[in-house]
Amino acid sequence: MTVAESKPFHHGDLRQALLVEAERLVDEHGAEGFSLREAARAVGVSPAAAYRHFADKGSLLAALAGQGFARLATAMEQAMAAEGDDPVARLKANGRSYVAFAMAEPSLFSLMFGPFGAGGEHPVKGVGALTGLSAFELLGQALDDLVATGCMGSKRRTGAETLLWSSVHGLSMLAITGVMREPATLAFDNMFPMIRKALGLGKDTG
Repeated sequence: MTVAESKPFHHGDLRQALLVEAERLVDEHGAEGFSLREAARAVGVSPAAAYRHFADKGSLLAALAGQGFARLATAMEQAMAAEGDDPVARLKANGRSYVAFAMAEPSLFSLMFGPFGAGGEHPVKGVGALTGLSAFELLGQALDDLVATGCMGSKRRTGAETLLWSSVHGLSMLAITGVMREPATLAFDNMFPMIRKALGLGKDTG
């Protein structure tokens, strides 16, 4: 019995098996360090079988990046939900969970924002399991809630996503590349009072 025969796949299973293997290979070798044929061999199928699900390695990695964005959005949803109806606490949870995700999944996070992910030629989309919103949309929702509840003036709303996203993404990249030695979530906690001030949210109470 061949390796392929010993690992039969039912409809839909092979696609996910290839994504799981791709995530392992990205973690071990980087996005550039393997081929779709290697991923196929690792799960015990022929390259032809893999090509029925993904046209090339780029489409495989884009699909994996999409799963990463879905996992990030779900982590954000859960963190925000844990803060109840407090809009400032929900905003903080949104940013902190972004940084925590990057630290927990550095290889996947780098893929998501690299040339095979959101910056690549294949469309990448991933939404949270609870709201159906993307990570960026969840940030926008958190900011809209600040305005709706009177915590932030409407004039500060324009461009607020850019301020928050660039802050947490830059912090995350400094952390996962080893440039910053301070624990990333602690650095975010220390940075958040400055974010509050920039948005006009008043004194940080915790």
